[in-house]
Amino acid sequence: MPTPITCLTQTKDKNFEGYHYMGEKEVCIKRFSEQYPEKTLIGAFETSDLNEAIRMYKKS
Repeated sequence: MPTPITCLTQTKDKNFEGYHYMGEKEVCIKRFSEQYPEKTLIGAFETSDLNEAIRMYKKS
């Protein structure tokens, strides 16, 4: 069963953006990088919930 992954980025005004994928984390990170080369990935988390991904990022 595929795992939900949220790729997290942060805008210039410090807001978070989440991009949701399903699958293995490494594959999702690669797909994100190919789709959004202009965005900087700050984390990839095993969740489909943006708020949970932000909490996980702040804890790390």
